[in-house]
Amino acid sequence: MNDTSDTSVLKVKTNDCSFDNNNVRSREYDDIFFQKDGIDESKYVFFDQNNIQEKFDKLKPNSSFTIGEIGFGLGLNFLIAIKKWKKSNNVNKNTELNYIAFDKFVIDEEILRNLSLIYPDIKPEAEILIKNMQPLKSGINFINIFELNLKLIFFVGDISEQLNLAKTLLNTKIDSWFFDGFDPKKNPEMWSKKIFIDALHLSSNEASFSTYTSSRVVKKSLADLGIQFNKVKGFGKKRHMLTGIFPKKLFPNIKNNSSLRIAIIGSGLSGSITANKLAKNNNFKVTVFDSQESRASSSPNAAMYPKLALGSDTRSHFVFQSYFYAASYYSENIPEFNNEGIIFLSSNENKKDWINRFMKFNRNDIAHKISKNEIHELTGIEQDYSGLKFNIGGCLSPNKVCKHHLMHKNIEYKKSFYFESFEVNDHNKININFLNKGSEDNYDYLILALGSGIKKFIPSLNILKGSLIALKNNRFKKVKIPINHSGYILPVKDGFTWIGSSHQKNVPTINQEDSDEEILNNLNSLINTDISSNEVIKRWSGDRITTPNKLPICGTYKNHNNVFLIGGLGSRGLSYAPALAEHINCMIRNKQTIFTRNIEEAISPNRFKDLS
Repeated sequence: MNDTSDTSVLKVKTNDCSFDNNNVRSREYDDIFFQKDGIDESKYVFFDQNNIQEKFDKLKPNSSFTIGEIGFGLGLNFLIAIKKWKKSNNVNKNTELNYIAFDKFVIDEEILRNLSLIYPDIKPEAEILIKNMQPLKSGINFINIFELNLKLIFFVGDISEQLNLAKTLLNTKIDSWFFDGFDPKKNPEMWSKKIFIDALHLSSNEASFSTYTSSRVVKKSLADLGIQFNKVKGFGKKRHMLTGIFPKKLFPNIKNNSSLRIAIIGSGLSGSITANKLAKNNNFKVTVFDSQESRASSSPNAAMYPKLALGSDTRSHFVFQSYFYAASYYSENIPEFNNEGIIFLSSNENKKDWINRFMKFNRNDIAHKISKNEIHELTGIEQDYSGLKFNIGGCLSPNKVCKHHLMHKNIEYKKSFYFESFEVNDHNKININFLNKGSEDNYDYLILALGSGIKKFIPSLNILKGSLIALKNNRFKKVKIPINHSGYILPVKDGFTWIGSSHQKNVPTINQEDSDEEILNNLNSLINTDISSNEVIKRWSGDRITTPNKLPICGTYKNHNNVFLIGGLGSRGLSYAPALAEHINCMIRNKQTIFTRNIEEAISPNRFKDLS
């Protein structure tokens, strides 16, 4: 297998900086990030000159505002933005802040803690970012601060490449720019004419901007592009700085969705999480229909599955983005989520190869090697393999996750409705037909989260029958985090240890005897025991829908911009469902989604030739 260490999404660089005498200096550029009065300088140069607090305070309910920053550095401007956003009371108005930042380097927890020692005023905001921080990758990253309706969209890499990526992938426009690169003499690529052309392309009508510099190079770049700027008093002893407004451009007016009726068919993970996200907008009334409580999401216990793809292709970006989004989402929204990690054993050649390739990236912020003795100490399980311990991940009951999300005042949950078909009428409203309940009419949007029923729309999908067994065995009582081998062992829940899993493809019903044998053979060969099917206390089985390229299905169906399909999550329902739900939520609300356009195309239902 080819080594992908040079091109993988995991390859990033951290800022090399020193914290001396309350001055923060970049060793890379031999320049100062900021001095002791850095907060006052930041507020004056970027926030005051762009009237950020006033713009925050004037936002209308259910609207959004976007700040762009070239030169994210150590994140000081972002932390100040968090403080001002909290002050504005926008969270109670259901408004959203997007903060789009560009930098060659990433930040880490150590940098943020050092920063808060120098500037105690922003320590609460640094703690908020640390709490919500997820591992960063090259290219685009989405860090969601759910409690503040705030999203940091962080582009990591060469500035020119990342701005080109942003132009291609973002669907939001920037309202105010912070140009905060190092001295133009030391970092000329951050101040070229092309940078301002790209910024102009990404800007909303008459977006404001400011920068601490008034260098001749920057003024010439702006003037050559016909961008009007003002030379104003700089901060402190600095004589001048620049502010301005980008030229007005014409963008199509985006419809402001309000008072919408939304129907969702399916109450599994995807359907229930999507319903809850949409229901948080008080103008949306959501109805969830299901023939029964979703079979696929009724599993008594399940683990998130973080086997990251290690390349730089679209799938690698999708798996990385969705997994860490899910971990942040459950940590914030599901109290029972035990986010203590997951162990992968090097129990076969494929897993051993994957672990060895992962270790080349030195990403201890994501996972680290663990010896067989350490695994025994941590889990009480004696076996012969070392492995990889992910720092982020854990177990949840899919059934409880679904029930939790359906309990919202703006959700009506209707059971025993057997979906048959839908049609879009002449007024672009949706009528839904049920085999046993007649029709439900005049919905603005329809989301089909049908589980195995999605094959009605995409016949080429595969159905895997999956099965788990439950044991009561003291051998597993110390297991607190999931263990993945050729199967998996889950932590004890309600007195049972659930062991998985079997896979039977395209069969009408599962053969329980074969399923038990598959699961127990994998378990017994791992821990050198002879547990028999007679010791199985409970069993669970359900359908898993998979696609040929292992990417799920999420997006609009055919040419209907108000009908969505979501499904094909395979065995990664817990890992994928929150991000896919957020994607649909953003599409309906005309907000910046957490996926790039190439990912949108890769997971679109319309990629299938047999779409019926």
